[in-house]
Amino acid sequence: MKIALIVCAAIAAVALKPAVARAGCGGGGGGGGGGGGSSGGTASCKETTDIVGYRECTKYGTWGKNLALPTIIGEIGMVVRRFENPMRAATGTVEHDDEKFSFKVTGPREDTKRVVDTAVAAQFRIGTASKHGFYTALDIELGGVTGASEEAEMTSVGLRGTPELERTSVTMLGAAAVVGLRGRHGPLDMSTELAAGGLMVSYNYHSQYHACENTTSVVAGAGMVEARARAAYWFSPYGQIGVTMGKSLIDTGWMTGVFIGGHSRAWGGTR
Repeated sequence: MKIALIVCAAIAAVALKPAVARAGCGGGGGGGGGGGGSSGGTASCKETTDIVGYRECTKYGTWGKNLALPTIIGEIGMVVRRFENPMRAATGTVEHDDEKFSFKVTGPREDTKRVVDTAVAAQFRIGTASKHGFYTALDIELGGVTGASEEAEMTSVGLRGTPELERTSVTMLGAAAVVGLRGRHGPLDMSTELAAGGLMVSYNYHSQYHACENTTSVVAGAGMVEARARAAYWFSPYGQIGVTMGKSLIDTGWMTGVFIGGHSRAWGGTR
């Protein structure tokens, strides 16, 4: 009888032990399975931070797509430009109440030595560059002209005489397309470029006719073709500061200036 009880107890112990173990593992496994199901049903990287492992999931290789795009260049600077006076002869009009007056503006005479004017201007550049050193850009210049040579005189008379015409300022607007080639040695960039475009010079006047006042202007323009050299220093992987010098290929003009620029690719994409 005792032997039978011992055998029954042993069988019960063996039968119950796996059951308890299975219950514990099954519960844990179920929890693990739930976690696995959650991982499979929801993206594991949903956050939009730049921390590795927490960025938003993207398709493989998306990070490298921008490498196929050219480097974008943006610059701002200041230039001093010497250029031949573009004014030959121009006419303009100015109105005072119901009266309209004509005037004439003349530049240096054709038989005299060409007069060179000086402009101080802000220069803006936007362009693209390849990893091989070639680049193209568009330059815009806007500034004032000092000591411009021209004479203005009224050519018509009104009912109460002639207005008094006085020059107030001379402004310059320039634009040029640029192609160039650059090379880098350590933190230094050296480049040569060719720029072609034009300049527009506006001569602005104040007119007074007794108690009446008004403003008017005339514009003269000229072409521009320049050979330039530039040197720049990389003060960061994306920014540089430099100097530029240029000489006109069609007249006696020249320019020089300084600039600071930024690039969308580190070191201008040349590494």
